[in-house]
Amino acid sequence: MTGPVSRRDFLRISGLGGTLAALAACNPLRPGRTLEVGAGAIPPAAPILDQEGLILHTLRRLTFGPTATELDSATRVGLEAWLEQQLAADSSDPSDVEDRLAEFETLKMSPIELRDLQENGRVARELGASAVARQIYSPNQLFEVMVDFWTNHFNIFAYSPPELFLKGVDDREVIRAHALGKLPDMLTASAHSPAMLVYLDNAQSRQPSPNENYAREILELHTLGVDGGYTYADIQALARAFTGWSVGGFRRNTGEFIYLPNWHDTDAKTLLGQELPGGKGDGDRALEILAEHPSTARFIATKLSQRFVSDAPGDSMIDQVAETYAQTDGDIPAMLRTIIYSDEFAASAGLKLKRPLDFAVSAIRVTGADGRLDRILRFFLQALGQVPFGWPTPDGYPDYASAWANTNQSLYRWNLALMIASGRLPGISIDLLEQFGGYSSMSGLIDDLSRALLGAQLPSDARHILIGFGDSIQDSDLTMEVGPPSLLAGLILASPHFQIR
Repeated sequence: MTGPVSRRDFLRISGLGGTLAALAACNPLRPGRTLEVGAGAIPPAAPILDQEGLILHTLRRLTFGPTATELDSATRVGLEAWLEQQLAADSSDPSDVEDRLAEFETLKMSPIELRDLQENGRVARELGASAVARQIYSPNQLFEVMVDFWTNHFNIFAYSPPELFLKGVDDREVIRAHALGKLPDMLTASAHSPAMLVYLDNAQSRQPSPNENYAREILELHTLGVDGGYTYADIQALARAFTGWSVGGFRRNTGEFIYLPNWHDTDAKTLLGQELPGGKGDGDRALEILAEHPSTARFIATKLSQRFVSDAPGDSMIDQVAETYAQTDGDIPAMLRTIIYSDEFAASAGLKLKRPLDFAVSAIRVTGADGRLDRILRFFLQALGQVPFGWPTPDGYPDYASAWANTNQSLYRWNLALMIASGRLPGISIDLLEQFGGYSSMSGLIDDLSRALLGAQLPSDARHILIGFGDSIQDSDLTMEVGPPSLLAGLILASPHFQIR
């Protein structure tokens, strides 16, 4: 196994194809409707959780895959204390993460410097690799989860100029600066972001013929939602309010937000029933109206509930979070507390499927691997459909299982799981044989791997399957090359039990 393993190769490995199929048929939770994905089926049903189960469930949702150390920490200090520690994180990177980011020199360059560098491929690689490095190694896991959430909410495709040169500033000054702040502040920062204004064509918007693209998307995707009660007249009024909000052209060597008064429509406007008197303050007042609108509270509540509870959260959950939004002026930590301490959250274990990036990052985290987003990992993420900053349309990567639940993903997830576990993924260093090679029995090895990779012991049916497979391959050539710990870890990572979060 010196490279990626094909579907045919999988089936030729003695018993591996049958073991994967058998694991796929195991029910991670309890009987219920299933969604086919990866190596098998994910049943959207949830058990009643004890305290240990609630901690595991919470950390699965609020991290990119909880490590054994993180689970131990949350158990020791208590879930509430752990959550408050996570909510207190700011945008600064811990020193060890800073050390890992030091190799990405383009992160500290200005848009003009990035343009003049004339190395677009390097800029793109380092932008994506830095995001993955933070997701893997930052102890501020909830902060990074929220960075990913808001990156999708305010999505900007970042792999073509000039957005490629501008997205790094947007990531730093819009998303990371406000990920655990207040929605209105982030909305205002995004509306002043050169990357957003260029991406959605507002940088060229001027009277008497304003571009309506940004106005339409900020209503549909950033605030009220498509069913939020606005009309085409509101899109027109908002577009007029944002005329003159532009970006200092690269010929001026700024690449920063500028207001061009000669481009602005100074006539009075009516937005969502409220008057805008005309003038420079139109855009800022329009943002206040949008942030305060009840539909925005409900839309943000829906998206947060969809991310942390289920693909189709109930009205009760959404109403609770929307009420918190209204009472706290869109305070993000307050809304997260409302979700996490709700009965709906506790009952939602197993209702969310890991998207490709969640799957890859969590596999690297729980195995204790050391590495980065290198060429082969990027290939897998591209094949699976989720490269950081790579969604081409403004709506962002989908956050519901049906978008990712298809058999075409199975081979890539199996392959990636096996390559990570076996240390065959370039850029990723791991030695599971060193960690787990001292096992005295196959059942003990599988139990140790399950606790490390899943945070809990496998159910008896899946455990029995893996014990049988492990016993059958101990003296095979494959075992001599890879080792039972690596191969069994790959199977666990490819199983339905690892696909849920």
